[in-house]
Amino acid sequence: MVEETTGAKVWVGTIEDVDVPEGMFNAVASRHVIEHAYHPTRFVQRAASFLKPGGFLYILTPNFNSLGRRSHHKDWHALDPPRHLNLLTPRSLRFVCESTGLLRVTSCRTLTRFHDEMQYVYTLRETGHFKGEYHLNFPQQLSARAFNWLENAGNRFFKWGKKLRSSRSEFDSSVFLRGNNLKIPSMLSRLLLPRGLLGAILSLSKDSRLLLALIWA
Repeated sequence: MVEETTGAKVWVGTIEDVDVPEGMFNAVASRHVIEHAYHPTRFVQRAASFLKPGGFLYILTPNFNSLGRRSHHKDWHALDPPRHLNLLTPRSLRFVCESTGLLRVTSCRTLTRFHDEMQYVYTLRETGHFKGEYHLNFPQQLSARAFNWLENAGNRFFKWGKKLRSSRSEFDSSVFLRGNNLKIPSMLSRLLLPRGLLGAILSLSKDSRLLLALIWA
């Protein structure tokens, strides 16, 4: 359906077995996928293989070093067993990317999504489920705002934001020629490529089952 309506080329399959040509894309974007992968290093290595020399890998994933995880412990919703198999910190995400020998991490930051962290915590405690129906009372709303302000204020110094984004993990062209990504933009709308350059984004679904590539000139 996507190919018919947009004219884009679509590959269906897991990142491990999908038949996508190597060295094809200027950018690859992974939004909340790597935490579902059994082997995060293999996941990154495979994603990096799709890049042209000098291309960029963008990764967005929950931050295990976040203030929310440290504060809420078992009530931190991003634990999400058994769906989340790997939870990374800024240091471990950088290590995973660089251990492939294909990438040079140029930025690894954290970010805060306002209002939803404490909403999840209070909802779980009141209903027993993150997706339950619960509306915060006024004191809880104040608490949520204070928490988000503190988390956002500490991002630069402590990297304790809820989301981890590895931005501009650059594909090393010298490694590529020898034969061999806590800031992620808001995916398509915030990922900019040089004007007139063939651009591409490889967008991966949350369960790693669908690979969608959008290419434009």
